[in-house]
This record gives sequence, structure tokens and C-alpha cells, in this order.
Amino acid sequence: MDRRHFIRNIFAAAAAAGAPAVLKAQDENTVKSLNLAFRKIGFNPKAKGCGYFVIMADPHYAAPGTNLKSSAMDCMPKVIKEVKSQADAPSFIITLGDLVSSGNPCFGASIKNTDNMMREFDMFKSHMAEFAPIPYKVVAGNHDCTGPRDTEFKDFKKAFPSQPLYESFDFNGIHCIILNGGHCGMLGDEQQKWLLDDIKGVKDGQNIVIFVHQPLGAIRSEWKLSKSVRDAVSNFSGDVFVFAGHNHAHNVKVLKTRGGKRIPQVTVEAFRQNNAPVYWVCCVRNGSIVGTIFRDRNGDFRIIDATHAKASDWLLPWEGMDVLATFDNSSPEFHETARKGGDCVYFYFYLKRLEGWLDLSKIDSNYSTLYLMGTTLKRKGDPSKDAKLWLSADGKNFEEVKIGPQAANLSCKVELLPKLRNAKKLFFKMDFPYTDGGFTGFAIAK
Repeated sequence: MDRRHFIRNIFAAAAAAGAPAVLKAQDENTVKSLNLAFRKIGFNPKAKGCGYFVIMADPHYAAPGTNLKSSAMDCMPKVIKEVKSQADAPSFIITLGDLVSSGNPCFGASIKNTDNMMREFDMFKSHMAEFAPIPYKVVAGNHDCTGPRDTEFKDFKKAFPSQPLYESFDFNGIHCIILNGGHCGMLGDEQQKWLLDDIKGVKDGQNIVIFVHQPLGAIRSEWKLSKSVRDAVSNFSGDVFVFAGHNHAHNVKVLKTRGGKRIPQVTVEAFRQNNAPVYWVCCVRNGSIVGTIFRDRNGDFRIIDATHAKASDWLLPWEGMDVLATFDNSSPEFHETARKGGDCVYFYFYLKRLEGWLDLSKIDSNYSTLYLMGTTLKRKGDPSKDAKLWLSADGKNFEEVKIGPQAANLSCKVELLPKLRNAKKLFFKMDFPYTDGGFTGFAIAK
């Protein structure tokens, strides 16, 4: 089914119910109950081929005594009450990761004692049991493991032994895929191969819904997950819809691939964003999504047509730039010698200080430009919080260089001094005065 038919189903359903469809970009119909929202879009959960599911994200349960803030114990019972009060129950409930708070304190950090994390998993499972007989599924989030290199999620698997870290299943004709982005937003070779094989096996005309913790489309961090999924779905003939969490904030957008494919993505708000029991409802009829409904902080139900949200190009770091070579902290040519901040395998976060050198011996062409990429290299209105960079060709005599303005793709240009151009090694020291320093890496250009 092509995208025109996908969208037409939403309009036809609303017309059949005598209600206006959500026709314009970001137009929303707001009603006071889920049943009214169903009627508004002409959706009958009892009808043949119809069903719906509920999506939540980032409850962040916090064990007593940890001094960590959480709204889960207040908000989840309200969600349970609302969902259980529906005459026609959802087919399943899915939570998009970060079930707990004590898994690891922040990006790039690790823990060894998992007692509190396991207590928090138990708190979550206790609430999920109250949804019975409605089944539930979980997605692993970055806080549901012990740190950047905990790729096996042993404690998560201990808490949920019957739920794979990644899997696929069919629901009312739609192919659903659960992905595990790990701590750092990457699939790994095994999961990447599984995803490619899984999508190859999807029936012609079938549509896909992807559930993942980290939103797709990131440039400055967690972009390897984004690349893996983009590679897997760009040539897929059916429609693709994404539900993600992680950012805690409500966001609806369309990712546009270089081939023109448009992929709606809903980022689900966390309870603690507004201390409110927020969630999404996705309505499916015979293999197509015919409505997406957001239960907002005010208790209203907003019918949102995500397919008409604002579109942005689905890009990766350095894409579209004329560069000779790129370097991140997973590159063999990138050598870190000192750091203060979080190491997320292929990017940095909460970075305060970074020192090291780049091996440029394999670059054949002449170069005179260095690019940096990160979120907090330049702070608007407060130059005192701009990142600072010192460079050297010998690792001894460093000179501070000017970092140019930050472009839309988060890159900053540095014109190299003549004595640094075409050096076989480039030594660097960087300071990030801003507390939320995120750094992707370097690129060399002519």
C-alpha cells in the first residue's frame, strides 16, 4: 500500500463518521475521551480487522531511598485506570524504554551495583501486571543497562526473560519491529543483519511500525542507530512509521530520505516532563494506521495526523559536505589521551575536556580546513561558554585557533594555520565550558 492510500484511509474513515479528517499540517482535533476520538476518526475497535495499542515512554521508576525524581508511581496508576476503563481494550501496551532511573546516571557513565535497578524493574512490572489481561511489551532504553559497553543488557533480560531485546511480530496486518538502540544509540552487527533480513521478509504491500527508544534523525549523537535504520528502510516499498522516546518531550515530525521517502516519527512525552499520565494510542485497520491519538497533560485526547507533520531531511554527520576524512572516537586514526566527560563509544556527552591527536598520514590530498561537530560548540549570546580549541603539529607547541560559526548541521569550520596544513599528525586540546557538551568528531577538508 503506497503512502497516498495510507493517508487516504485516515480521511475516508473520518468522512464515513461524518467528521472532518485531520487535513492540514499539524492540525489537531481535541476531544474529552478516547471513545470520542475513535468516533471522530470513524474507528470501531470491535470491527473486523481493527485494533489499537497504547504507547508510553520513559517512566523512570526510582527506588525509595535513591533521591531520584520520578512521576511513575503517581502517573502509571492513572494510565492503568483509564486504559482498563475502556469497554474495548487495546491489543497490547508498549513502553519505549528507560523503565528505571538507576541503570546508569548519565551518558557515558557506568554502575556496578544493580540492586536499585532491579528494584525499579520490579516496581514497573508490578504496575504492568495491573493491566492484565492486556499483554505488554517493553523496549530497552539507555538507562536500562549499566553503561556504554553493556551490550548484553543482562539485568534487563533477567527482569524480562520472555521478552527479546529486539524482535518483530505482525499485528492486524502491520509488521511491528522492536529495536534495541543500547546505551549509545547503535544496533551492532548482529542486530543490524537481523533487521535487514527481517525487512526483506516483509510481504509486498505490508506496512511497518518501528518501536525504538532513541529517536531517529540524530546528527550530533546516537547517529549510528539512525544510519542503520535508514539503510534498512530507504528502499522498502511500504510505509514506515516510528514511535520513539528518550527525549522526554512531545514531538511529531517527518523524516525525509534522500530518495524522497517520508517516514513519520512520534517522540512520546515522558510522565515527568509535566508530571502527567501522557500516552499515545495507535489505531490500525487491515494493515494501515488510520489514526494516532495523544492523551495530553490536560487529560484531553488530541487526534494528530503525523504524516503531515513538518518534514526534515534525514541526514547523517558530515553528509553533503566536501570532506576528505572524518574521525570520531571509534575511528582507529583518532587517539584520545585525556578526557573529562562521558565516553559513548563513538561520540562524547557531558564533555568538559578532551585531548588527543589525529593520524592524518593516509590523507593523500592537501588540506587546510578542520571541521568540528557537536551541540555546544557555540552558545548564542554567551561567548564565555563557547568551546575552545588549541592545535599543534608536534604535541608540544599549541596555539589557540578560532572556531567559526555553527552551521545548521552542527558543524563549525576552523581555518588551519599554514604550519598545521598537511601535517601527518594533528594534536588537539579542547575545553567545553557549557555543562551539556556533546561532541561528534572532526573532519578534514581541502
